[in-house]
Amino acid sequence: MKIRKMQQKDYEKSAKLIKKVYLINNKHEGTKKATQMYVDRFDLTKKRNLAMFIRPTFKLVAEENGQIIGVLRGHGNKLGSLFVDPKHQRKGVATKLYKTFEKNARKYNTSIYIKSSLFAIPFYKRLGFKKTTGIRSWKNLPVKFQPMKKLLWFQISSQLFT
Repeated sequence: MKIRKMQQKDYEKSAKLIKKVYLINNKHEGTKKATQMYVDRFDLTKKRNLAMFIRPTFKLVAEENGQIIGVLRGHGNKLGSLFVDPKHQRKGVATKLYKTFEKNARKYNTSIYIKSSLFAIPFYKRLGFKKTTGIRSWKNLPVKFQPMKKLLWFQISSQLFT
């Protein structure tokens, strides 16, 4: 498996992977209509959706045998999305994608924020994230999420003294 920067040629396959994984793992986190509205945001034939998809400045894919098996999108200290094909979950793909994002975020930030799907809460807890509030819903989409935060400053300050 290889982690690399997402390229323009990867956009459509990455968006399809996000839709597929969301429909499998997260379909019970909102109404059927809300779930459909969420996945429709990844129809990249619409200019507005394409702009939203490419907006994050940090985009990675995990690739195996020429297939995209994982996608990460984020900006600064905000992790926007992290999806791994169900066939490749629990094999370290998401962790490798996340660690690459954290290494970059650590250069400029003291914490990382995520609006985690309910499905992914245990994964983010294992990475050291803590819940910041109760479960919320998107303003324009009745899809549930859990705000979470990971403090990085402890690790940064300990590095100063070594």
